[in-house]
Amino acid sequence: MTIPAVVDGLPVVNIASEAFSGGKLTTLYVGEEIANIEASAFKGASELVKVIIPDSKAADQISVPNNMAGILAID
Repeated sequence: MTIPAVVDGLPVVNIASEAFSGGKLTTLYVGEEIANIEASAFKGASELVKVIIPDSKAADQISVPNNMAGILAID
């Protein structure tokens, strides 16, 4: 799944807490616009193995919870 850049005419810059709670995602592509992933955004998403951010966005330009370190990838 890819996070869209715009929803209902508004830019998507944050992944809220429990946004994908219990989801069946295995891989998530995060766009350039995302600046923050809140804690528990993927709570219970046990099948999620990789969250990919674009290589043009440095890892220090996005705030991610500490428990995502093992699944965060740059592509």
